[in-house]
Amino acid sequence: VFAPALFIGATTGAAVGALGSLAGLGSAGAGMVSDPALYALIGMPSMLAAYIKAPLTSILLLFEVTRDYSVVVPVMAGVSMSVFTNLQIQKLLNPAADSTPGWLPANARPTMETSAATSAMISDVVQLPAGTSLLAAARSISDAQLNQSKVSCRGVVILGDEEGEVLGAATVETVARRVAQVSAKLRESFEEIDADNSGLIELNEMELLIDKICPGHQQITAEEVKSLFDFMDTDGKGSLDFKEFVAGVDKVGNGTTVQTLEALVPAVANGGSPNVVLTTATLFEAAQALEDCGQDCVPVVSTEGEVKGIIIEPALKNAIQIAMIDQDLESMTI
Repeated sequence: VFAPALFIGATTGAAVGALGSLAGLGSAGAGMVSDPALYALIGMPSMLAAYIKAPLTSILLLFEVTRDYSVVVPVMAGVSMSVFTNLQIQKLLNPAADSTPGWLPANARPTMETSAATSAMISDVVQLPAGTSLLAAARSISDAQLNQSKVSCRGVVILGDEEGEVLGAATVETVARRVAQVSAKLRESFEEIDADNSGLIELNEMELLIDKICPGHQQITAEEVKSLFDFMDTDGKGSLDFKEFVAGVDKVGNGTTVQTLEALVPAVANGGSPNVVLTTATLFEAAQALEDCGQDCVPVVSTEGEVKGIIIEPALKNAIQIAMIDQDLESMTI
């Protein structure tokens, strides 16, 4: 690959430089064309960059050979023009490549359009209703991991109020990241309330916090503060550890104080329509849905609206590669 590309680029560049000199544009003429040898040097990385689609590598390769800083700028210009021209030619020869998601090879589309999206589907998911808090979702995922039938739980599908309505999906990793962020904020709040740094929140510290928020307890009475404290103090020891504090905050807001699952689905959070993939869809349609939703996964449902699982990008890429390998093997089979 390297040697032929470099040879073709060098000869083409030298030919262009020679033609310029013959046309009277060289040093003996108008001085508009440099030595043909320079054009040969520019042609080498330009042809290589267009062929292997690695412009930076091609530029560095020529510099290592010449050790001449003076050729770097013209070489960069030549490589840029070469790569741009190659891209435009590819678009003209293969218009379908424009609609292919950027993280997929353009030559994969024919295979993707004949392969079922279910080949990339992950069925080990939990289904939770809209309005479920992130903390409750994390607990449900943890419980599912302990269940033998969901030992490799990979995500959660969010269901709407209407029967069969699917709002979206999120991977376990996404839920875990958001829960970690929420936990960090709650830890800061806990340490702020824990004035004596004992690792426990006591009633008097809760009263000080309420007095700071509502001077003179104009909006909440001491009895209400005590009732709230007792509600959060599940073990009845007269103090709140961090777990009781987190659980209490979640209970006080009926599971919505922290954040709900809908916040993980941008389309739903912004009032848009959810993206779903039908079991009858192809891998290409699944890739488009994944690209459109801007998330790391998309739910898969049957034509009757039954949740079947999710598709995540790594599993989709793996399914595409397997489908392409199978197609190559079939074409070689006599």
